[in-house]
Amino acid sequence: MIFLIQINSFEFIDNIYKIFYGILINVKIKMYDILKINLFLTLSLLLISCSGGGGGGSSSSSSSTFLDTGTSVTYSSTTASTHQQYDAYENVTGTSQSSHQNPYDQINAYQAYGYGFSGDGQKIAILDTYYDTDHYTYSDKTVTTYGDLTSDSTSDYHGNAVSGVAAGYLDTSYSGSVAAHGVAYDADLHLSDYQQKGSNTYYADHWALATTDAKNSSAVVQNNSWGFTDTAYNSSTSYSSSSIATLANASGFTSNGTSIDNYVTALNSFQDSGVVVYALSNSTSLSDADVAAALPEIYPQLNESWITAVNVDITGSSGNETYTTMSAKCGSTAAYCLGADGTYINAPVYYISGSYYDTVGVSGTSFVAPQISAGVAIMAEAFPNQTPDQWTDRLLASADNSFFTATSTTSFANGITHGYNTEFGHGIMDLNAALSPITSSKMKESILIGESLNNYEAHSLENSYLMTPKLFGDSLQRHFQNTTGVFHDALHGNFKYQFSNSFISQQSNNTVDQILNNHLNGYSFQDVAIKENSFKSSEGISFITKNTTNGYLSEINSNSFANFVSIGEEQIYTSLNMPIEISTGFVSKDVSNNIILNDGFANPFIPSNSFAFGTSMPLRDKERDIYVSFYNNEINELENPSSGLVVTKKVLDEKDISSSFMFGYNIEQNSFVGASSKGAFNQNNNTPTIFISHSFEKIINDKTDFSLISTLGRTQYNNSNTSTLLNDISPIISSSFGAVIKHDINLDDQITLKLSQPHRLESGTTKISIPQLNDIDGSLNFNYESVKLNPSGRQIDLSFRYDKEIIEESMIISFENITSRDEGHISSSQINNKSIISINYRF
Repeated sequence: MIFLIQINSFEFIDNIYKIFYGILINVKIKMYDILKINLFLTLSLLLISCSGGGGGGSSSSSSSTFLDTGTSVTYSSTTASTHQQYDAYENVTGTSQSSHQNPYDQINAYQAYGYGFSGDGQKIAILDTYYDTDHYTYSDKTVTTYGDLTSDSTSDYHGNAVSGVAAGYLDTSYSGSVAAHGVAYDADLHLSDYQQKGSNTYYADHWALATTDAKNSSAVVQNNSWGFTDTAYNSSTSYSSSSIATLANASGFTSNGTSIDNYVTALNSFQDSGVVVYALSNSTSLSDADVAAALPEIYPQLNESWITAVNVDITGSSGNETYTTMSAKCGSTAAYCLGADGTYINAPVYYISGSYYDTVGVSGTSFVAPQISAGVAIMAEAFPNQTPDQWTDRLLASADNSFFTATSTTSFANGITHGYNTEFGHGIMDLNAALSPITSSKMKESILIGESLNNYEAHSLENSYLMTPKLFGDSLQRHFQNTTGVFHDALHGNFKYQFSNSFISQQSNNTVDQILNNHLNGYSFQDVAIKENSFKSSEGISFITKNTTNGYLSEINSNSFANFVSIGEEQIYTSLNMPIEISTGFVSKDVSNNIILNDGFANPFIPSNSFAFGTSMPLRDKERDIYVSFYNNEINELENPSSGLVVTKKVLDEKDISSSFMFGYNIEQNSFVGASSKGAFNQNNNTPTIFISHSFEKIINDKTDFSLISTLGRTQYNNSNTSTLLNDISPIISSSFGAVIKHDINLDDQITLKLSQPHRLESGTTKISIPQLNDIDGSLNFNYESVKLNPSGRQIDLSFRYDKEIIEESMIISFENITSRDEGHISSSQINNKSIISINYRF
């Protein structure tokens, strides 16, 4: 239930809105006439709003753009929560750590599963030792090997445990307290053995060949939960391939300088398509990272996609955690060091006539590294068009570093920075944060337009949309309802979103505001209808003023006036916020004046909130048969103003019948047919429209009038902006019409019947670019679609209105019923009815 109170006087105050038990009160004071003050009290009550017929489409009037910006896929909290309840997930926490949080919870692995990511389609290379591929943990996955593998035993099973933490099999139907699954449980595995050297003389050559085979097998990450030396790296030492070979020899891995060079070359080559993850030494007494993990400090070419793994034991309840390093600190590798909890993790051990797990839990950086390697596999699954160094950056830049004081900062792309220190590196890996958009003040979620990630223009996703008036109907939303586009974050990660949400329909005509607006406009011009003699006076000044729209609904809260000056045979007028149709006599009968602001009747190309001026031009017998007018609404400081030239010609002017034509040329700034755009859809254009309107009015008898108004326009889209998703648009044809019959039952009673079609697109085609996943080389891709700009429906409104004068020249009570089909020009089998009762009192 809505009540509307409107008061008009000389001075004007801003709207005061109060909502109390469903009552909306609006008070506005405004000048009505310069010679007298008429105060109107209008009380409008919306009685009925109902629909009939079967189901059908409906229009949306939401002003939100949004757009699922969480990740590239829909997140299911139910899936994530269900996964946490699986026994194989709960068993990850070893019984020696049963009072602690699940290590997989600490890296938000379950949230990655909620997004549907589990390493599916990816391959993790494990360079380790002591395997048995018959173990349960290798079930239901492709396992490839290089060279001989050292078999596991009841005391040696390191390779099985590392593989299991990285990608151990998950059977969701499993019930028990033994088996645990890997972080990337759907990933495949490539296994090789660092303790083997095959026919090679040197171990380092075997490691090089195993690394190359892993690359050729399309592994996206190589996990190294081992080291060829436990010697700490020293930045003041001058290392060479030979000195590094000496360290390997001391640990029993016979190598020479050339074989070390081969190994480094293979690692560097692997980084073209994968990430190298290296576990730090478990010796807490080391003064720095061990030399094997710190190879990028010696060979800078390796510092592309390399992550070292530090073991951080996380104890305590959620929100009250304590973080303790249980390995060598990150040290010199801190800028590319990442942590997880690798203390007492339930992992697969040996296979001897059955598969066994260490339910107490295994510990060490050996079981941090495979968690990180699995994280890389998940990044590769979620961002298949990114490079290994970009996957590395995502994991480092999104890590949880809130529990320590950062002493240094890594700068990533587009203003992304992340703090780290020499103990914890960048902190604890956070898969949920890595899968979410990573943004900075420099670059939010953005639509990129250009050739590549090295040459693009970024537009904010939130501010990239095309705002369409209702004349577009559902033409754009309908076409793109099942289409997804892609936006990028600051680290150039790709995220899908519903592309149809880029097209926002302005307020639908079935809202309460619009209903009341149309109804109350019936009172707007009853006292200011321009009679013929208003234009034919050869002396003096005619001045009228009127509030053209009711204060409750209008966005333009200012006085309206029209000023007519006759100078000899010429008549010049100026007006503000007064429809040109009235100022130029395009409509002349009272009934037309009463409905000229309604949808279907008003010329849709001439904004009523304009400043206009014009002059009459006598054509014959000194009669002013033609008016030339210019209008502009920039005075109202609109975002997309328009201006134009209008020629109004009365072609028939008899006692009982008149007919007028209006020809015009309208220019919209940075919009077309009322559609405005932002960001990636931005326009840089002036759009011209030529239009013709016809007004026909006839007095059927002394009690009945008939009027018909129609408009047809042709809009030519021009856009000089090449950095936009909105491409060429063919000429747009649009139309509107309205017919009205007014019948005076007697002096006090009047019936008005209206039939109208609001402004609607009839034809036109646009080409729109839809951003897609970029290529791995950074090339930006777009799909180009041609869209027909024709709504699925045609709105037709039928209105019956009854006005009764209760107090002569003071009070009128009105009842109106509006029946609409295909509201908003959206096809629907529904027939909508709305009824209004209002009281207009003048005092």
